Amino acid sequence: MKNVHKKAIQGVSLVELLVASSLSLVVLGSVTSVFLSGFINSQKNAQTLMLQQNITGNMQILVEEVQRAGHGGLAAATLAGATRLVEFDTDAQWLALTMRYEFTDTNENVCYRYDSVRYEYRDNNLWHCTHQSTTSSANCVSAQPPAASDIRYCRRLFDENVMTISDFQIESQTVISASANTQRLTLALEGHSNADVSNHYRIERTFLLRNWQ
Repeated sequence: MKNVHKKAIQGVSLVELLVASSLSLVVLGSVTSVFLSGFINSQKNAQTLMLQQNITGNMQILVEEVQRAGHGGLAAATLAGATRLVEFDTDAQWLALTMRYEFTDTNENVCYRYDSVRYEYRDNNLWHCTHQSTTSSANCVSAQPPAASDIRYCRRLFDENVMTISDFQIESQTVISASANTQRLTLALEGHSNADVSNHYRIERTFLLRNWQ
């Protein structure tokens, strides 16, 4: 009875302890691998969503603003020296436009101001440049719209620390009716996440300008 009691209370052997430890490490490794894989996928999905939202949102703003090109009441407004509502250069990758707004001075005279915009691709980013004409409401002297090259107050549309814009393309076709014409534009914008260059997104929009000349 004495020998049986000693055998019953003895601990596990070294071999059994090693086997149990090995199995625990395998299970822990599997759980860790699944967790890390899920975390990496979650991070990548978040980066993809941020990239898509930024590019899509800025493209939507760009399209809405460009569609108003030439807004000006009775006659479509164009930039100084321009022959079309939206001036652009496909090689230099920029487009520019102006919009004319009416206001009344203190003597009830009708005056105008020009809000001009230029989008340009440079330094791996899309820049939004603006220019507002100055007017003297005292005698209702309205300034003329600037040339595209004079629209110089610019800001970046994308955070260069988070993403890189790799391409901005512009295509234009003239749409002619019996009495006027306008432009059909196709704009394409492409970028990628700085954290993962393979994570890229491209969007393209084709639309007509709302104003005719």
